[in-house]
Amino acid sequence: MRKDTLLFFLLSMYGAASWASGTTAQTMDLAEYTRICRELIGDIPQLDSRKAVPIPMTVDGKKPRRYVAEMNCDKPSMLPETCGQGQCIPYSKVQLLRDDEQAQIVALFRMKFIRAKLSHEYDEVDLIAHSVSNGATCFFQATPPECAIDSTLDGHDVPSPDSVEGAAYWQPLEKVLAAGCGNCHDNDPFYYSPYIAQVIDNVPADPLGKYFFDIGPFKQWNPLVSVSTRGNTCTGCHRIGNTFTCGHGLEQVTGTGYVENADHWASTYPGSHWMPPDNMWSERQWRVTYDKAVNDLKNCCGASYKNSAECIKTPIH
Repeated sequence: MRKDTLLFFLLSMYGAASWASGTTAQTMDLAEYTRICRELIGDIPQLDSRKAVPIPMTVDGKKPRRYVAEMNCDKPSMLPETCGQGQCIPYSKVQLLRDDEQAQIVALFRMKFIRAKLSHEYDEVDLIAHSVSNGATCFFQATPPECAIDSTLDGHDVPSPDSVEGAAYWQPLEKVLAAGCGNCHDNDPFYYSPYIAQVIDNVPADPLGKYFFDIGPFKQWNPLVSVSTRGNTCTGCHRIGNTFTCGHGLEQVTGTGYVENADHWASTYPGSHWMPPDNMWSERQWRVTYDKAVNDLKNCCGASYKNSAECIKTPIH
C-alpha cells in the first residue's frame, strides 16, 4: 500500500486525534510538521509578495491623504498584536497559492508599521494550508525577533516551510502554538471580516467543510466544536465555533461588540453589521431576519450553554 494511501486510511479509521497523540505531539519540530502537512494537504509552494494582492485601507470610502498611527478606518484589520500602531495600517497583502477541490492555501503579508507603498519588508507572514478532502489544516507564521520598524521580514521569494531554507524563516512550532491561531479560527480555516472581504476573490472559503488542526502540539488548542440552535438562520450558511466566534466575534459581526479603530462608518449600520456578506437589508429588515437567531446563539454561548437542551453542540472534524 502506498504511504499516502495508508495515511488517509488511518485518518479515516482513527480520526485526527489519533494522528496527533503520542510522544510525537510533544517533540515534533517544524520539519516533521511540514512533512505531515504535505502528506495530508499537498506541497506548499514558495511565497512572493510581488504576486500578492494589496488589501485596501480607506476612511469614509476613500484613501486618506496620509496614514498615521492609531487612525480610525472603515475596515480595521481586527488582528492581534499591532506593535502600537493600530488596526488601520496600509499595504498588507494576500497571496492565493491554491484553491481547488483538493486543497486551499493562502498567505498574508502583514504590515504593523506604516511604510512606503512599494516596500517589500513586512512585520509578519502567515500561511494557512487546508485540505478540502479530509479537513486537515496547518498554520505557519513568521515574525522578526522584535516588534520594531527596523526589524522586518523580506516578502520576496519567501521559502516554503517545506524546505531547508524555510527552517530559518518560519517560526518554530512552540511560537505558532503560543500565537493561538486556532482560538480565532474556531469554526473555519478562513475567517471572514470586512477587512479581508475586500480581497475575497483571493481568499478560499470552506465554511461547512471538514476541518481539524490537532496535529502534533496543536492538539493543545481548544477542541473544535460548533454551537447552534434548531433552525438557526446564521448557522445555515456557516458554523459558529465555541470560542472566539461564539463570543466577541459574534458581537463584532452583529454591531454589539467593540472593534478597535473603527470609524463612524464602521460603527454604524450597515457597516457595523457585516453578516451576511453584501448586506443589503435595511436595519429593520436585518433585525426581523436575524435578531432571534443572534440572541439564541448568544444564549448558547453563555456560561450555561453546556447544560441547555436547546443548544446543539457538534464536534467539528
